Amino acid sequence: MNILLKRDYINLKTVNVTSALIIPLGFILSIPPFAISLGLLLHVLLVGVFYSDHRSSVNRFMISLPIERSALVISRYLIMIMIWLGIILYQFLWGHFFDYFVPYPVFVFGWKELLAILSLGLLILAVCVPLYYLFNSFIIPTIIIFSCYFIGFIFSIDALVNISGMSTEIIFNDLDQWTVPLIESIIPVYPFIILPSLGICLYYCSMKVSETIIRTKKII
Repeated sequence: MNILLKRDYINLKTVNVTSALIIPLGFILSIPPFAISLGLLLHVLLVGVFYSDHRSSVNRFMISLPIERSALVISRYLIMIMIWLGIILYQFLWGHFFDYFVPYPVFVFGWKELLAILSLGLLILAVCVPLYYLFNSFIIPTIIIFSCYFIGFIFSIDALVNISGMSTEIIFNDLDQWTVPLIESIIPVYPFIILPSLGICLYYCSMKVSETIIRTKKII
Protein backbone atom coordinates (compact mmCIF):
# COMPACT_ATOMS: atom_id res chain seq x y z
CA MET A 1 0.00 0.00 0.00
CA ASN A 2 2.84 2.41 0.83
CA ILE A 3 4.37 1.82 -2.61
CA LEU A 4 1.04 2.53 -4.29
CA LEU A 5 0.58 5.72 -2.27
CA LYS A 6 4.08 6.88 -3.24
CA ARG A 7 3.34 6.11 -6.88
CA ASP A 8 0.11 8.12 -6.79
CA TYR A 9 1.81 11.00 -5.00
CA ILE A 10 4.58 11.15 -7.60
CA ASN A 11 2.01 11.04 -10.41
CA LEU A 12 0.24 14.00 -8.83
CA LYS A 13 3.27 16.25 -8.54
CA THR A 14 1.79 18.51 -11.23
CA VAL A 15 -1.34 18.95 -9.11
CA ASN A 16 0.77 19.83 -6.07
CA VAL A 17 2.82 22.38 -7.99
CA THR A 18 -0.31 23.88 -9.55
CA SER A 19 -1.95 24.21 -6.12
CA ALA A 20 1.18 25.77 -4.63
CA LEU A 21 1.17 28.48 -7.31
CA ILE A 22 -2.55 29.06 -7.88
CA ILE A 23 -3.61 29.53 -4.24
CA PRO A 24 -1.37 32.52 -3.39
CA LEU A 25 -2.00 33.94 -6.87
CA GLY A 26 -5.74 33.72 -6.19
CA PHE A 27 -5.38 35.82 -3.04
CA ILE A 28 -3.25 38.36 -4.91
CA LEU A 29 -5.91 38.67 -7.64
CA SER A 30 -8.77 38.62 -5.09
CA ILE A 31 -10.34 35.50 -6.59
CA PRO A 32 -12.82 33.90 -4.14
CA PRO A 33 -11.13 31.04 -2.22
CA PHE A 34 -14.05 28.65 -2.76
CA ALA A 35 -13.80 29.23 -6.51
CA ILE A 36 -10.07 28.43 -6.40
CA SER A 37 -10.31 25.25 -4.34
CA LEU A 38 -13.71 23.76 -5.19
CA GLY A 39 -14.07 25.29 -8.62
CA LEU A 40 -10.58 24.73 -9.96
CA LEU A 41 -8.11 22.72 -7.87
CA LEU A 42 -10.51 19.89 -6.95
CA HIS A 43 -11.12 19.27 -10.64
CA VAL A 44 -7.42 19.53 -11.42
CA LEU A 45 -6.87 16.84 -8.77
CA LEU A 46 -9.68 14.62 -10.05
CA VAL A 47 -8.90 14.86 -13.75
CA GLY A 48 -5.14 14.93 -13.25
CA VAL A 49 -4.91 11.65 -11.38
CA PHE A 50 -6.91 9.73 -13.95
CA TYR A 51 -5.33 11.46 -16.94
CA SER A 52 -1.92 10.19 -15.84
CA ASP A 53 -3.33 6.65 -15.78
CA HIS A 54 -4.96 7.15 -19.16
CA ARG A 55 -1.79 8.48 -20.75
CA SER A 56 0.51 5.74 -19.48
CA SER A 57 -2.01 2.84 -19.24
CA VAL A 58 -0.22 1.99 -16.01
CA ASN A 59 -3.16 0.13 -14.48
CA ARG A 60 -3.00 -2.51 -17.21
CA PHE A 61 0.55 -3.18 -16.08
CA MET A 62 -0.28 -2.99 -12.36
CA ILE A 63 -2.96 -5.70 -12.52
CA SER A 64 -0.39 -8.10 -13.99
CA LEU A 65 1.56 -7.81 -10.74
CA PRO A 66 0.66 -9.68 -7.53
CA ILE A 67 -1.40 -6.73 -6.28
CA GLU A 68 -5.06 -6.81 -5.30
CA ARG A 69 -7.19 -4.68 -7.59
CA SER A 70 -8.93 -3.24 -4.55
CA ALA A 71 -5.57 -1.95 -3.30
CA LEU A 72 -5.27 0.19 -6.44
CA VAL A 73 -8.62 1.79 -5.63
CA ILE A 74 -7.96 2.24 -1.91
CA SER A 75 -4.60 3.92 -2.51
CA ARG A 76 -6.20 6.25 -5.06
CA TYR A 77 -8.94 7.30 -2.64
CA LEU A 78 -6.47 7.75 0.22
CA ILE A 79 -4.08 9.93 -1.79
CA MET A 80 -6.92 12.09 -3.10
CA ILE A 81 -8.32 12.82 0.35
CA MET A 82 -4.80 13.50 1.66
CA ILE A 83 -4.03 15.96 -1.12
CA TRP A 84 -7.46 17.59 -0.84
CA LEU A 85 -6.94 18.11 2.89
CA GLY A 86 -3.47 19.51 2.17
CA ILE A 87 -4.91 21.97 -0.38
CA ILE A 88 -7.49 23.22 2.11
CA LEU A 89 -4.96 23.69 4.93
CA TYR A 90 -2.49 25.36 2.55
CA GLN A 91 -5.20 27.77 1.43
CA PHE A 92 -6.17 28.41 5.06
CA LEU A 93 -2.59 29.35 5.96
CA TRP A 94 -2.17 31.63 2.95
CA GLY A 95 -5.47 33.31 3.78
CA HIS A 96 -4.29 34.21 7.27
CA PHE A 97 -0.94 35.33 5.87
CA PHE A 98 -2.58 37.77 3.44
CA ASP A 99 -5.13 38.88 6.05
CA TYR A 100 -2.28 39.86 8.36
CA PHE A 101 0.02 41.58 5.86
CA VAL A 102 -2.11 43.17 3.13
CA PRO A 103 -4.04 46.44 3.63
CA TYR A 104 -7.25 45.28 1.92
CA PRO A 105 -9.82 42.85 3.42
CA VAL A 106 -9.31 39.15 2.72
CA PHE A 107 -11.93 36.43 3.19
CA VAL A 108 -10.37 33.96 5.63
CA PHE A 109 -11.73 30.52 6.40
CA GLY A 110 -13.09 29.83 9.86
CA TRP A 111 -13.77 26.34 11.19
CA LYS A 112 -17.20 26.26 9.55
CA GLU A 113 -15.75 27.13 6.14
CA LEU A 114 -13.04 24.49 6.57
CA LEU A 115 -15.60 21.78 7.35
CA ALA A 116 -17.86 22.96 4.54
CA ILE A 117 -15.20 22.95 1.84
CA LEU A 118 -13.75 19.62 3.01
CA SER A 119 -17.19 17.99 3.04
CA LEU A 120 -18.28 19.42 -0.31
CA GLY A 121 -15.04 18.23 -1.87
CA LEU A 122 -15.58 14.71 -0.52
CA LEU A 123 -19.14 14.68 -1.87
CA ILE A 124 -17.98 15.76 -5.33
CA LEU A 125 -15.20 13.16 -5.37
CA ALA A 126 -17.57 10.47 -4.11
CA VAL A 127 -19.87 11.05 -7.08
CA CYS A 128 -17.23 11.59 -9.76
CA VAL A 129 -14.46 9.04 -9.07
CA PRO A 130 -16.49 5.87 -9.80
CA LEU A 131 -17.26 7.22 -13.28
CA TYR A 132 -13.59 6.83 -14.24
CA TYR A 133 -13.66 3.21 -13.12
CA LEU A 134 -17.00 2.56 -14.81
CA PHE A 135 -15.93 3.74 -18.27
CA ASN A 136 -12.84 2.51 -20.10
CA SER A 137 -12.72 5.88 -21.85
CA PHE A 138 -11.15 8.91 -20.12
CA ILE A 139 -13.10 11.36 -22.28
CA ILE A 140 -16.65 10.23 -21.47
CA PRO A 141 -16.52 10.63 -17.65
CA THR A 142 -14.60 13.89 -18.04
CA ILE A 143 -17.35 15.32 -20.27
CA ILE A 144 -20.05 14.12 -17.85
CA ILE A 145 -18.22 15.65 -14.86
CA PHE A 146 -17.64 19.02 -16.51
CA SER A 147 -21.25 19.16 -17.72
CA CYS A 148 -22.55 18.43 -14.22
CA TYR A 149 -20.09 20.91 -12.76
CA PHE A 150 -21.33 23.66 -15.08
CA ILE A 151 -24.96 22.97 -14.15
CA GLY A 152 -24.06 22.84 -10.45
CA PHE A 153 -22.17 26.11 -10.77
CA ILE A 154 -25.22 27.88 -12.24
CA PHE A 155 -27.54 26.60 -9.50
CA SER A 156 -25.06 27.36 -6.69
CA ILE A 157 -24.56 30.94 -7.92
CA ASP A 158 -28.31 31.43 -8.04
CA ALA A 159 -28.73 30.04 -4.49
CA LEU A 160 -25.88 32.18 -3.12
CA VAL A 161 -27.27 35.32 -4.76
CA ASN A 162 -30.72 34.65 -3.34
CA ILE A 163 -29.52 34.09 0.22
CA SER A 164 -27.16 37.08 0.08
CA GLY A 165 -29.96 39.43 -0.95
CA MET A 166 -27.95 40.89 -3.85
CA SER A 167 -30.92 41.94 -5.94
CA THR A 168 -29.58 44.96 -7.86
CA GLU A 169 -25.84 44.28 -7.95
CA ILE A 170 -24.01 40.94 -7.80
CA ILE A 171 -20.47 41.00 -6.36
CA PHE A 172 -19.03 37.58 -7.15
CA ASN A 173 -16.04 38.07 -4.85
CA ASP A 174 -18.43 38.41 -1.89
CA LEU A 175 -20.45 35.28 -2.58
CA ASP A 176 -18.02 32.94 -0.77
CA GLN A 177 -19.00 34.28 2.63
CA TRP A 178 -22.60 33.20 2.02
CA THR A 179 -21.71 29.52 1.57
CA VAL A 180 -22.01 28.75 5.29
CA PRO A 181 -25.40 30.54 5.67
CA LEU A 182 -26.64 28.63 2.60
CA ILE A 183 -25.60 25.29 4.12
CA GLU A 184 -27.23 26.25 7.43
CA SER A 185 -30.46 27.11 5.60
CA ILE A 186 -30.46 23.76 3.77
CA ILE A 187 -29.49 21.71 6.87
CA PRO A 188 -30.97 23.62 9.80
CA VAL A 189 -30.10 21.02 12.47
CA TYR A 190 -26.42 20.39 13.29
CA PRO A 191 -25.27 21.15 9.74
CA PHE A 192 -21.55 20.87 10.53
CA ILE A 193 -21.99 17.45 12.06
CA ILE A 194 -24.34 16.11 9.40
CA LEU A 195 -22.46 17.46 6.36
CA PRO A 196 -19.00 16.07 7.27
CA SER A 197 -20.56 12.75 8.33
CA LEU A 198 -22.40 12.57 5.03
CA GLY A 199 -19.24 13.42 3.11
CA ILE A 200 -17.17 10.73 4.87
CA CYS A 201 -19.87 8.06 4.54
CA LEU A 202 -20.48 8.72 0.84
CA TYR A 203 -16.74 8.84 0.15
CA TYR A 204 -16.35 5.43 1.80
CA CYS A 205 -19.36 4.04 -0.10
CA SER A 206 -17.91 5.47 -3.32
CA MET A 207 -14.65 3.63 -2.65
CA LYS A 208 -16.53 0.36 -2.18
CA VAL A 209 -18.47 0.92 -5.40
CA SER A 210 -15.21 1.57 -7.28
CA GLU A 211 -13.69 -1.58 -5.78
CA THR A 212 -16.67 -3.60 -7.02
CA ILE A 213 -16.41 -2.07 -10.50
CA ILE A 214 -12.68 -2.70 -10.86
CA ARG A 215 -12.98 -6.31 -9.66
CA THR A 216 -15.60 -7.11 -12.27
CA LYS A 217 -13.83 -5.51 -15.24
CA LYS A 218 -11.47 -7.45 -17.44
CA ILE A 219 -9.71 -4.35 -18.80
CA ILE A 220 -9.03 -1.20 -16.77
